[in-house]
Amino acid sequence: MADREKTPETKMSQLPVEEVIRLHRGLLYYVIRPITGDEHRTDECFSVVCEILLKNYDKYDPSRGTLTSWLTRLARNAALNFVRNRKYEMTAGEEKDAAELANLADLRTPEDALLRKEAMEELNEALKSLDRLEANILLRKYYYMQSTQQIGAELGLSVRAVEGRLYRIKKKLMKKMGGHDHD
Repeated sequence: MADREKTPETKMSQLPVEEVIRLHRGLLYYVIRPITGDEHRTDECFSVVCEILLKNYDKYDPSRGTLTSWLTRLARNAALNFVRNRKYEMTAGEEKDAAELANLADLRTPEDALLRKEAMEELNEALKSLDRLEANILLRKYYYMQSTQQIGAELGLSVRAVEGRLYRIKKKLMKKMGGHDHD
């Protein structure tokens, strides 16, 4: 355990939250920007992420993963919630009753939860069959919501190559999961 305490990740997690935000500002923007879509919303969302970090930094548990992974996940989820809330505000035009929104979450039955769990297990097994580059491309596209242009530029691939790989990856996953190939 003494070795664990000396790792850079552990030292980083012992810094004040303001310093962690300063050091990881670039990473946080990198995760948020593709999801929010424009500079103004990215800055606004970054403020929300900082607020969440200030309130929840003490909940980070180094035994469950690295600080960088935790920050990335927190920023991604906050950005998705930020975008959802903005879309809801724009389409609703008026505030909805909180109880009405809470009722929407209760529509899932135990059977739905079991089916979803089984589907997730099947998907996880299929994802394990991907090589490192395939998994990286899929993660960037559908988890971090990066554009094919950004993925290509950062991985040294053309946009066309990224699109082709995504197509083949989806076909591979569909086949592994028993889906139908219509080509």
